Amino acid sequence: MSTRRRRERFARIAMGLLVLVLWIAAAVTFWKTIWVPRPEVLSLPALTESGQVVKMLAPEWLGLLLVIPWFWLVHLWSLVDLPRLQMWLALLLRSAIVAAVSFALSDIAVESTSQDVSVVVLVDVSDSLPDTYLEVAQDEVQRLFEERGEATFRVVRFAGTASEVQIPMGADRVPAIGRFEEDADNLETDLGRAVQFSSALFAPEADKRLVIISDGNFNRGDAISEVAAAEQYGTRVFTVSVPFERADEVLLQALHFPDDIELDEPFVATFDVFSTYDGEITFSVTQNEFNDIRGQRYQVHAGQTSQIEVELEVYEPGHREFLVEINGDRDRFDDNNSLTEVVDVSGRPQVLYVEGDSRSRSYLQRALDEERNSRVNFDLDVRTASGFPRDLDEMEPFDLIILSDVPASEISSTAMSNLRTYIRGGGSFLMVGGESSFGSGGYQGTTIEEILPVTMEGRRHESMPSVALMIVLDRSTSMDGIKLDMAKDAAIAAVQMLGPQDRVGVLAFDSSAHEIVGLQSAANRSAIEREINRIRVGGGTDIYPALEEAYLELVTSRARIKHIILLSDGAAPYDGISELASLLRMDRITASTVGVGGDADRTLLEMIADISRGEFYYARDASDIPQIFVEDTSQVTRNSLVEEPFRPREVTSSVATRGIDFDTVPYLLGYVTTRAKSGATIGLETESGDPLYAWWRYGRGRAAAFTSDCKNRWMSEWVSETVYPRFWAQVVNHLMRARQSEDERLEVSVWADSGVGYVSFNAVDSAGAFLNDVENSAVVTSPDGSTLEVALTQRAAGYYEAEFPLEGGFGSYLVETTHRQGERLLGEGAASLSYPYPREMLEVLPNLDALTEIATVGGGEFNPDSAVLFGPSRFETTSYEHWWSYFLFVALGLLMVDVLLRRIRLWGRTSLEWGSV
Repeated sequence: MSTRRRRERFARIAMGLLVLVLWIAAAVTFWKTIWVPRPEVLSLPALTESGQVVKMLAPEWLGLLLVIPWFWLVHLWSLVDLPRLQMWLALLLRSAIVAAVSFALSDIAVESTSQDVSVVVLVDVSDSLPDTYLEVAQDEVQRLFEERGEATFRVVRFAGTASEVQIPMGADRVPAIGRFEEDADNLETDLGRAVQFSSALFAPEADKRLVIISDGNFNRGDAISEVAAAEQYGTRVFTVSVPFERADEVLLQALHFPDDIELDEPFVATFDVFSTYDGEITFSVTQNEFNDIRGQRYQVHAGQTSQIEVELEVYEPGHREFLVEINGDRDRFDDNNSLTEVVDVSGRPQVLYVEGDSRSRSYLQRALDEERNSRVNFDLDVRTASGFPRDLDEMEPFDLIILSDVPASEISSTAMSNLRTYIRGGGSFLMVGGESSFGSGGYQGTTIEEILPVTMEGRRHESMPSVALMIVLDRSTSMDGIKLDMAKDAAIAAVQMLGPQDRVGVLAFDSSAHEIVGLQSAANRSAIEREINRIRVGGGTDIYPALEEAYLELVTSRARIKHIILLSDGAAPYDGISELASLLRMDRITASTVGVGGDADRTLLEMIADISRGEFYYARDASDIPQIFVEDTSQVTRNSLVEEPFRPREVTSSVATRGIDFDTVPYLLGYVTTRAKSGATIGLETESGDPLYAWWRYGRGRAAAFTSDCKNRWMSEWVSETVYPRFWAQVVNHLMRARQSEDERLEVSVWADSGVGYVSFNAVDSAGAFLNDVENSAVVTSPDGSTLEVALTQRAAGYYEAEFPLEGGFGSYLVETTHRQGERLLGEGAASLSYPYPREMLEVLPNLDALTEIATVGGGEFNPDSAVLFGPSRFETTSYEHWWSYFLFVALGLLMVDVLLRRIRLWGRTSLEWGSV
């Protein structure tokens, strides 16, 4: 090794040791001065011309400088073939980059202080304040604007919402401060929201001062909490009350009704009326749209709440809505002159019994009359099928509706839909069997089947006769559209009612007959339904060929019952029809006919039905067709009727069967077969295992089925026995809509706060113990008729609560509750929440106490002087001008030069030759 190389190696080692020693010294210094003490801020010598203080806000990042010696050590043994000077320049640049990044992360900044003041004025423009107030408030804001001095000045108007009033640059007047364009925004006063909005308007490095000009009636949000939060973040809050002339006002504040209103018993109600002037008012009381009191006069006094007592009486049970209205000589708002209160008055339970066979309705009626005063206390309303209630309002008064032996064709789809709503809302329903009930009454696929705990498809018994059914459908061009679609649906529904031992065929006709499904087992339902759905419209209308082919199919069948259902919507030739119908009758084949729409030849269709001893049906609307097919098929097949004596078997004990020995009761002589749905409770069953008495919960109500009858056909051996009235009275008692038990006091309360309604109740038993783990719900009916179901949750022992939005308009909100503990129904409650008008119209006097409290909580003053509002800040506000971005730009520029120095030889020659490596 040459002397030169030895010297270079020695120099590198010496330089490396020196770098290492310096690195250790720097690391120890950093450890002792910065890392261990961990100063939050490190002051630096003055670096600006004005002598401002420069601080390092994150000095721990100086430790990044300890990386620089590593670059120097690597440089000493670098094999890069670049000029020595270029390599040293690259090393210096790399070190400078690390230093710049370290200084940027250390957050070097220039500290400055100021005593600037920033003022935001909040002006209340809600409807509780008259226009005269807006004029005075405008003048007060203008005065403050002129006295602001050097302070920044912003103005915000607020009510239910908030927005800034823009003051143009250099303007000498504040623009007009008016109400919001949307009336709904003026009907509330949400100071908390306005305080939040104003927080973004203050100058960032100034003493923040918030001035509130209002009457102090804040009715939405939590104003105190928002003011306290603002004060915590350095904003002082001041309040100002400006004098203004108030308009005269009289308003109805509250209604007070006793909790224990009884039917036909007088009671005293109290109304709170507030007035800002001395004078006379008149008031009226309406109960469910009938006037109880009209135009009665009363003297009121300025600044006082008068309590008006009136004697009222309720003559009908249920929900009674009282509307109280007042009228004064001088009044600003009309909307706050009326209030409603809904009270729930319990009368005797009401039971409706609808019987399809009017000649036999006296049996159940007499039995319930005998028992209702001794075992259950209720009023009984007995009607024929035509008296079945169609509207929900007609159903609501009844605690139980009994439907016995009435075919589905007698109950409109609207009535069925309303019945479903009635039960979901808490009502009770019982269907009793007969030859026109359940499946034999055509209820398959109806809303009532959905409601009941049983389906209409019962088990097929060996004693039931086999059926052969031919369905003949008109497919002429006039049947295009919904008519043909409904006809196909009706045919499918009829097929579904048949058992596997039955046979069915389908024909379609226009000017000729077309076989769709040959007479075959009804067990092939899927294939049959698929073929029915393929029927398309054709040409003209000629009934004879199709009716003849249907006759030829059935005449050779061995079925005990042979039947044709024929549907048409137009006129057809009469030739040979009468003779063919006579052949049907001779061969014991019945034919029912269905005419659709006004163009159907009703005379021809009635003739076919009369001669063949079938039935004629007329469908004004195509939507009636499926129900007609179902009813006719059920009447013909009677496949759901079992007429053989049996003795009921008890499966689940209940109130209905309590104290009855079913091993010794008389025989029942028949019933309608059904199948129990999943979730249904079977109380009684037949000897074949079919449901006899079943029930279940449906919504908040209850639906039940008794598949035998209640009269002298299948219960003929019961009607003269003592068990008959006892059993039916207990069934009524079991199913009747639950009333609140005297053993449990469910105290339901409702109230409103900040646009939200609340319902709560305390559950306490007769011994005073709290009832826990109660399952409960509430249905809220709004003034606009919409309903909302909410669940009440337990908040404490025996205490349950829920909230609901008051979004259904102003008026009375009816809250109906249901409370259960396990399988036991504790009872139902009802209460009303009066929300008749915005709270803006309830508060007509200024609330100076609220303004004083807000100023105290906010660290300010009530009605302060301008000198206090705009005086110099009591403290200096510190701000920083951060330099980190400058250091990052320097680092980025140096990095670009560093890449150039490391990748490109700027002068001299390389000592390496191409291809030598």
